[in-house]
Amino acid sequence: FGFVARSSASNKSYSKNSISKAAYDSRDKLVDERTGITYNYKYKGLPEETAIFLPEDAPKWMRNRQQLWNAVERYEDENNRRSDKAQPSRTFKIGIPCELDTPEKRHRFFMDYGKTLARQGYVADLSIHPPDGKSPNWHIHGQLVLREISRDGLGNRIKLNGPEHDNDSRKEMT
Repeated sequence: FGFVARSSASNKSYSKNSISKAAYDSRDKLVDERTGITYNYKYKGLPEETAIFLPEDAPKWMRNRQQLWNAVERYEDENNRRSDKAQPSRTFKIGIPCELDTPEKRHRFFMDYGKTLARQGYVADLSIHPPDGKSPNWHIHGQLVLREISRDGLGNRIKLNGPEHDNDSRKEMT
């Protein structure tokens, strides 16, 4: 299989914070509890699948998208001296190989990829989107929390090579 991936760091600007990105990717309605701004992308229709994958020791509340991304943004505000420049997450988009041409095959790829990221210690919020004007293939939109995760919640910042994400994820899946 061939992979096509693009990634970028989310930032704390109005239009690209991790809450707005999570709402867009999941086609959900989320509220930024710090600003009161509501991001509602339900009108775009549901993705084929969406899920949050957690490392083994992560608290269960992190499965709630609203709670997760608000906690990430709050943590950056409270623990980052330059919170306006903070990069609380890494966003990415991965093209699903055209050989995975049924919902069942895409589901398996999606689950394997999400579980691989979780085993590596990442909180991964993933959604499968259909082909559109920008992407001729089915694809996964994803966002990774850039903090260590423990039973107590968020911890020290982690550094990624780039989530295309790293060759380790792809090697583990093949």
